[in-house]
This record gives sequence, structure tokens and C-alpha cells, in this order.
Amino acid sequence: MSMGREIMLVRHPETVANAARRLCGTTASALTARGERQAAALGVAIARWTPEVLYTSPSDRTRAVAALADPHGERTVVVDDAREIDFGRAEGLTYDELDTHGIALDFTGGGPVAPGGEEGAAFDARVGRTASVLLSGAPRVALITHGGVLRLLLSHLVGFPAELAWRIDLPNAAIAVVRFTDGYGMLSELRRPPE
Repeated sequence: MSMGREIMLVRHPETVANAARRLCGTTASALTARGERQAAALGVAIARWTPEVLYTSPSDRTRAVAALADPHGERTVVVDDAREIDFGRAEGLTYDELDTHGIALDFTGGGPVAPGGEEGAAFDARVGRTASVLLSGAPRVALITHGGVLRLLLSHLVGFPAELAWRIDLPNAAIAVVRFTDGYGMLSELRRPPE
């Protein structure tokens, strides 16, 4: 058995929007006090894991963790395709407010996830490009990203159907590690958030 590649996937810490259970794709949202503690713990966990390259989405909530894990930015690379899905008219709404507005989310269809939002097929293609970046470089890398991206990345890397990705509970600051053995990705670790 050959063990050649390891990828650590990290969901960003808790934000104000997350604490209020609001959809937060393209909107900036500050970290909560809990999120600040999670960011510090994630910075240590990533640094100790010693990735050769630390990828991050362009959002402030992911880049804050990258700055803690790689203070001089020597190994940090921003991947635009790792940004969260655009929720369109659902952006900033709670699930109760979605019901009030008659908006239903559709993560698995080819159309927009919500009215005015990013199309599912485009999101899947974007996440596929992110997976290619992770698989084409150094053998030990980490990516700090978002819940939707992380779920779909697991589908791409481990090979399970995309519709199952949306059934994985990945709280803020969760860490997943995918190891490749003989060319096959295996979810080898799934850590709950540091508290």
C-alpha cells in the first residue's frame, strides 16, 4: 500500500451570522468571541499538522485562521474557487425567514441553490477545480474553507454521491482529514470543533 497524499480540510470558525443561524455565503460576517477562540485553536492545530501549502478561501473568516497558522504567509495561497456558495435572495436569512419568504434551498439540482443564487452545477464545477488544486501540488496540504465547499469537496475527494454531502454535519471549526492510499481517498479523521 502506498500512502502519498494527505489533505486537511477546515471549516472556518463561528461568525455572528452562524451564531444567529443566518445563511452566510458571500456576505462578510465577523467572528464571535467563541469564533475567536476557535480560530486560535485551529491556527495551532494546522501549524502542528505542518502542511507544505496552506490554501484558504478569499473570505476574511478563513484568512484570519490562515494568518494564525502561517503568520508570515510563506505557505499560504488564496484559492478563489474555495469561496462559499452565493445564496442569492436567501443570503442573510434564517431558515424561519426562508419559510416566510417562500424560498426553498436546492443544493443538489442543476439550477440555483436559491432565487438569484449560484447554480448548483457551477458550484460543483468550482469545487471540482478546488479539488484539482489540492490534488496537483504538494503531498500534504490544508484548506480553510466553508461548510458547503467542505461538504462537496469530501464528495469529490472520497467519491460518494454529491447529494449525500449535504447530510454531513460539519459545525464551524470542524476538521476533516482525507488520506490517499493507492490512489483512493479515505476520510480518516473528522474532528469536532475545539472549544
